[in-house]
Amino acid sequence: MKSKVAAGESPWIDGWNALIQDSKAQSDYRPAPHRHLNDRGRAQRDASAAYLNGLRWLITGDTAHADCAVRILNAWSGTVNEASLGNDQPGLGGIPIGTFAIAAELLRSYPGWNEPDQARFKRMLVDYFYPVCHDFLTRHNGRCDSAFWTNWDTCNMRAIMAIGVYCDDRPKFDEAVGYFINGRGTGSIRNATPFDFEGGLVQWQESGRDYAHVMGGQGLLMEMCQIAWNQKLDLFSYDNNRLLGAAEHPAQ
Repeated sequence: MKSKVAAGESPWIDGWNALIQDSKAQSDYRPAPHRHLNDRGRAQRDASAAYLNGLRWLITGDTAHADCAVRILNAWSGTVNEASLGNDQPGLGGIPIGTFAIAAELLRSYPGWNEPDQARFKRMLVDYFYPVCHDFLTRHNGRCDSAFWTNWDTCNMRAIMAIGVYCDDRPKFDEAVGYFINGRGTGSIRNATPFDFEGGLVQWQESGRDYAHVMGGQGLLMEMCQIAWNQKLDLFSYDNNRLLGAAEHPAQ
């Protein structure tokens, strides 16, 4: 990414030019942290801003963006003091939780994010965010395991894996992998893709609802698989490239 952007080569530079126009990718972005997430949409905007600013630093070396991302992450870790509450909690709060952890991993090596602040951020992830993700996947808010559609599970699977990587916590990483393979809910790969067709196409569990949710759930699971890939574990090809078949179904 860095070399292609520096060279101004298409299509990489076109994606980059779109990214830097995003209001969340600006170094003057101001977060609005809450003691227990509360508004998951607002939390996701802040988490995305940290991620996008982290990318801009990694690709250009502009520390103004790294400093912005650090301010966002520090603001949240200095504010959160309760487990996640609010609408769809536990549940879809896994979306911003996962993005926060991914953004933190991008910034792990930034000298401007000091060790005490990183340690506080890890405590927030482990003490307040991870428990609600784990609780959702194990209890599904006291309902049957199939009560929630796939994107609810996949966002929490992705969050747990990302937390495991950033916090160097192998059991959490393994928990997410185990759920991908054998989880009881709709996020495990076989439950997320329950219908097979000739030619390798696989239908996603939320097909027939709308394609925004189909591709949203797939995107979350693909991000989780990419995190695993970066740790030298190939989940993309699991079960005869089942996730690829699921992606090709809406593409057709």
